[in-house]
Amino acid sequence: MKTCRICIYSRIFLLLIFFLVIILLLNDELLVAFKGLEPLHISLLVVGFLGLGAVSKKILEIFFLEKKIDSD
Repeated sequence: MKTCRICIYSRIFLLLIFFLVIILLLNDELLVAFKGLEPLHISLLVVGFLGLGAVSKKILEIFFLEKKIDSD
């Protein structure tokens, strides 16, 4: 049975959140890095980072897919 792409991304996201909560519970000093930031700034950084990753992934897919089509 093939799993859809959205399900895979959802599972990865939930695992990352789960591990982040565990790490923060084990080590409270990690929150010092976010001392001066507001939640809006943190969320903008996370969304920007994920957006940059998605765009770079799409560019790599287009580059390699185009290369694969040319070789066929």
